[in-house]
Amino acid sequence: MRQLYWLVAAAILGCGKDAGGGQTVLSDRAREQQNCESISQTGREASQCLVLKYNWNADSATPAGARFQWMVDSLRLEHERQARIILAAQEARAESLRVREQIAGARRAAPWVSCILDRWKTGHLGGNSIEVLPLQLYGPCKELLPSTADYYAYQASHRLTGDTDTVVGHAFVSSDFDRKGLGLNP
Repeated sequence: MRQLYWLVAAAILGCGKDAGGGQTVLSDRAREQQNCESISQTGREASQCLVLKYNWNADSATPAGARFQWMVDSLRLEHERQARIILAAQEARAESLRVREQIAGARRAAPWVSCILDRWKTGHLGGNSIEVLPLQLYGPCKELLPSTADYYAYQASHRLTGDTDTVVGHAFVSSDFDRKGLGLNP
């Protein structure tokens, strides 16, 4: 029984050895496949390389090419998935920065709008509607003039929240007068 075991083990170990160098045929084929895969971009190219360069049968080259194509497709899909994740994170970060800047701009413009509304409500601006106002009517509000971007950020944020105090503010943009008349800094 013991002799049979050694005989089977020797037969298994001896399989795949070539006559000359003692390397297995399997490792030669793996090296040939690896060489073809390194110069190929698709499974078909890898199969053709194996057939033409290393004289493989089409029956054995086709599955090797199919495995290579599966690997290429898997790598491409994984790369695309990771690229989508990175792009989504970058877009979210950019949107977050944009929103934070818009909120900061709205906060910078709020004191000016509040001052103008207070002056309008107390009758210091004259009339019942805010028209193009000369800067001298702004009085103490002149010191608080926001940039145009900050004012529009303020206006957009209040338009989204439905703040009723900014009905007057909405008249600023919906009217067709010049921004300079508002005293907004460009």
